[in-house]
This record gives sequence, C-alpha cells and structure tokens, in this order.
Amino acid sequence: MLATETSSRNGAFADEENAAGEDVVVASPPAKMRVVITGSNSGIGLDAAYKLATMGTSVVALACRTLDKAERAKREILQRAADEGKTIDPNDVECFECDLASLASVRKFARDVGGPVDALALNAGVEYSGDPTVHRTEDGFEETIGVN
Repeated sequence: MLATETSSRNGAFADEENAAGEDVVVASPPAKMRVVITGSNSGIGLDAAYKLATMGTSVVALACRTLDKAERAKREILQRAADEGKTIDPNDVECFECDLASLASVRKFARDVGGPVDALALNAGVEYSGDPTVHRTEDGFEETIGVN
C-alpha cells in the first residue's frame, strides 16, 4: 500500500503497520515538478511541452499570449499523445494567459499560476530586425526588450 504525501513534496511516512503491528515507513512517490513554458502554443515551446507532458514526471503550465491559444495547445498535445499511443493525465497540462507585452497580464499570470513553480522555460519572444517601425508594449517599452 502506498501512503499519501501530506507534509512535504518528497516525504516518507510512518503511517502503516505491518502484521506485527510495527510502524512501517512508506515512501511516497516524488511530487511532479511544475514547469512553466512561455510561448508553448507553437514551435519549440509546444514540442517541449509535449515531451515533458508525455514523460509523466511534470505538470506543464502552458503560458500563452491568450487563453484560447493555451487551450488549443493543450488539445493538440493530448491529441498527439493519443495518436502516438501515449497517455497524458489532462490535469498535468495547465492553461494560462500570459501576454508578455503587458505587465498587467504578467502580474495576473503570476497570481493565477500560484505556486510552487519548479522550473521556467522562457521560450516566447519577438524580433523585428529590419522593420523601421518601433514596436512598443502597452507599458511603453520597446517590444523586443519588453517581451523577450
């Protein structure tokens, strides 16, 4: 029988008894790491999210510019896994809106994602080389600096 962890992320407990009535320490499985991936709705970010999710050792938080993009990415990840005969717990893929061009959106994301977060994969970014137009975030920063 496996004990349920209640006091720490990687604990062991003396909450079982053997046939002789002695306490037995039962190790709980290690908690899944929670990984936030920005720009996880396409390209390298989407592929990384898929690979982490199929490993089964992580909860992957998809941080995308819009919630719709995050939800579409989750559906794509789950469908790809099903097509390849792999299993992903749908609860291990979380969807969040996080528009990096808006500090208000970033703050809301930080509140919504809560904690703990074990790893960040900061994949999102923009680049306008050769474009004579100066792009700005809603907070007035040059967009390449503000987003990346």
